[in-house]
Amino acid sequence: MYLKERANIGLHDFLFKLITAEKLYVPQMPLLDIGCGSGAWLSRFPDASIRIGLDLDVAQFGAPNAQAFPLNIDNYIGEIWGNFQLITAFEIIEHLENPGNLFRLIRANLAIGGLAVLSTPNIHAMPARIKYLLSGRLPHFDNKSDATHIYPVYMENLERVIHRYGFAVQSVHAFPEKGSNIYSGGILTLYKFFQHFLPDQLRGDNLVVVIKRI
Repeated sequence: MYLKERANIGLHDFLFKLITAEKLYVPQMPLLDIGCGSGAWLSRFPDASIRIGLDLDVAQFGAPNAQAFPLNIDNYIGEIWGNFQLITAFEIIEHLENPGNLFRLIRANLAIGGLAVLSTPNIHAMPARIKYLLSGRLPHFDNKSDATHIYPVYMENLERVIHRYGFAVQSVHAFPEKGSNIYSGGILTLYKFFQHFLPDQLRGDNLVVVIKRI
C-alpha cells in the first residue's frame, strides 16, 4: 500500500540515508515518530522492535505492524509511550504554538544519551535571506506558504531553547545538499552572485538537526 510522504520530494530518502549512514538507527531499535502522518517514514523500518507514531490526525495512518496515537503537541501534558534511543520529528516544529512542548515530549520519551532528529524549513539558506531582503517576507512563512507554518526555527535560538530541556546539538545538515527544489528564476540568479561574497553555511530548503539528551 502506498503511503504518501508529507515532506518535500526526496527529503525522506535523504533522512533515511543520513540516519543509516551515521548509525543513528540499528536493527531492532524501537522508534518513535512525532508527526507521523500516513506512517510512510515508519514503514521504512520494518525490523524495528516497536514502531509508534504520534499525530493530530491518525485516521490517515497506514504503516503495517505499527501503532499510532492521537496527540496535539500544543496540549501535551506529559504522556509517555516508552524509553526510546531514537525519536524523529520531521516538519512539525514550524506548526506549533508551543514549540517547547515538543522538547518536553521528546525528553519524556528519550533515553539518556538518546538522539532525536528534527527537520524544518530552512530560513538560513541564502535564497531565503535574499527573498526576505527583497520582499520583507520570510519564505516558508509568507502568504504563499502553508498557512499552518507559524514558528520559524533560528538555530542560535534553538540551541538556547533545547539546552533548557537537557539537550545539545550533535550535528546540523540541510536538504538538498546542493541547489534548491523550491526557489527558481531571479532568486537563484541572485544567489549565484551573492554566494561568492556572503557566508552560506546552511544551504538547502530543509534544516535537519540531530540533538542528544545529556
